[in-house]
Amino acid sequence: KKALTEAKKVLRLKPSGKDIEVFLSSPQLHSITDGIVDPEEAIQRINSASIAFGSDSLLTNISTLLSEQKYNSLRVFSDKTIEHNNSRLQVEKIRGEASAQNIAISSIAIRKPENAKGRQILEVGLSSFAKEPVDLRISALPYRLNEDELLPLSNLELTTELEPFSSKLVQLQPLAENATAFRAALSIINTKDPRLNNAILEDDVAWIVLAQSSQILAVVSNGAPQLLNLGGIPSFKVQNISPLDFDKTLNELGPKSIVLFYRYVPDSLPNRNSFFVLPPPRNKLFPVQDKVERVTLSTWSNSHPLLSYINMSLFQFNEAYPIEALPWTSPIINSTSGPILIAGETNGYRYVASGFEIFPYEGGKSLSSSILLLNILKWLSNSALENGFQKTNSILQTEKNLIEAAYISTVPGINPPETLELPRPLLPFPGIVINTFDDQTVGLTAVNFFDDEESNLFFSKNFILKESTSTTVNELRSTSQLQRPILFISLLLLVIDMVLQFRSKLLGVAR
Repeated sequence: KKALTEAKKVLRLKPSGKDIEVFLSSPQLHSITDGIVDPEEAIQRINSASIAFGSDSLLTNISTLLSEQKYNSLRVFSDKTIEHNNSRLQVEKIRGEASAQNIAISSIAIRKPENAKGRQILEVGLSSFAKEPVDLRISALPYRLNEDELLPLSNLELTTELEPFSSKLVQLQPLAENATAFRAALSIINTKDPRLNNAILEDDVAWIVLAQSSQILAVVSNGAPQLLNLGGIPSFKVQNISPLDFDKTLNELGPKSIVLFYRYVPDSLPNRNSFFVLPPPRNKLFPVQDKVERVTLSTWSNSHPLLSYINMSLFQFNEAYPIEALPWTSPIINSTSGPILIAGETNGYRYVASGFEIFPYEGGKSLSSSILLLNILKWLSNSALENGFQKTNSILQTEKNLIEAAYISTVPGINPPETLELPRPLLPFPGIVINTFDDQTVGLTAVNFFDDEESNLFFSKNFILKESTSTTVNELRSTSQLQRPILFISLLLLVIDMVLQFRSKLLGVAR
């Protein structure tokens, strides 16, 4: 809000003339003026702009706009310190008030007690971005869904002290056995003016929904899916689907399901996180080039989670089919003939496409490809749904067909629309959404936004704007090589990590 206010001040001093385009950087870079306009029109568009709860890929967005040569200059309004030497870039540092310190809820989760027969525990993460210790009251209000009404139950409370610039976890128990959802909130109890140490009220609340669902890996293949040996992968229930049955089966898959397309591509991107292996030529989604033998790698995104634990200089490809990167994807592994692994996120779902063979899964017998497959499945599993809630600005995911969705609780100062736009509602705010399905049942979805950089107003991280770099084959081969035992340990740790992760996951939609 403050950035928009400061931008309007600058625009009011600009002479008339159509030479302004205004962009918002969050949750995704987009123009709010729909092209170049005059300053007066730009101010009107700013006045009608909606505020988003989303993380900010600020440096990437700045680099994108600077690459557009049609802009003579770029003026950025941000509370971040950005170091640069670009003559076309001017950064306006937004100064917070002297008292702009903050306390935030940084996480929420349901934990099982050590005693399996005990009631579940609500765990709330707290973060201090204040200069002095504070005494806090943490409350957890349970709700029970009764038909289409959310009824409050007995409130749980505790008090705790939080040291300056620290984090801690607190647990509230026992949870009501008939609760459907929880709203956690914090308040400062040792000061006359809470805003002195808690400047942002929007991050003082969080929601979570109780429900569970199994992790399904749906395999769509024209061949024999058993040859992929997916039964050896932990934490997944494999479900084989014929391409002819995929369209009618998609809605039956839970929202946490991952779809693996092996040598087959549907006509449109499915509303599920998906992995496409060896898309056939002339498919409708991914442009595929002719087969390349004796593949030579050129660059790769060494920092991307898909390549964790992998020494790419040890990766060998006998053949591959380069895949053209789409506007919403990034090339993860590049060959001299083009990308052979791409990944990206669009409309709230994640997708990966591989132009080389990665199966069968053989564990320790084929370490690099096994680790890559586990990385891909883990990345696809971690996207839209978290433990009992979805992230803001994701697409509402349900296991049934929606006929209506609406917020029934949100943060202070937000006036959500009466209903969300179907068929694929976007979740712009934190809160609780009630879903009505075509079978006349109802369910809940919790929505949260956690981001320490957005909650921290006292210190700003220094960003350094520089050209993006990628690791080359020669650069990495000049460094120390990872040996096979280390790769095997990495594979083992990754498998253990996935087992623990999936066993503890809770679905964010209640039936």
